[in-house]
Amino acid sequence: MHRNVALLATAFILVHMVSLLGGSHAQLTVVEFFVPFLGAYKPLWLGLGTVAVDLLIAIIATSLLRRFVGLRVFRVVHWLTYLLWPIALAHAIGNGTDATTPWFIAFAVLSTIIVFAAVAWRVTAGFVENSASRTPQHRPAPAQRIGRIS
Repeated sequence: MHRNVALLATAFILVHMVSLLGGSHAQLTVVEFFVPFLGAYKPLWLGLGTVAVDLLIAIIATSLLRRFVGLRVFRVVHWLTYLLWPIALAHAIGNGTDATTPWFIAFAVLSTIIVFAAVAWRVTAGFVENSASRTPQHRPAPAQRIGRIS
């Protein structure tokens, strides 16, 4: 489920970016999607969206290269998602054309509550990754096969 939600979210972000390329409102270039704070239209807020995309690219790259970068690098980069989300939300609030509408405000508040609840649950001892079920247990050595030729 984690991977599917991440792929779906990434697909929506790509749709968002591609639709902005052809849009007349912000008139973005491809470079402005990857280099923060270059855009002429609300450069701070656009730059935050670009930083979020750059973080997302790093997360995707380490996911695809997990075998080569090692578990420690993978985990450190994946912890950046906790930074990516508020940056993307700030981008949406500061740059969104619907940011002052009641439906957007309700959606932003509701998603913030859900994210805070998920993070609170994530850092508790009851979360699977933090529980004893994920902690390596001492396993007794397999019994020796006496008198058996392998």
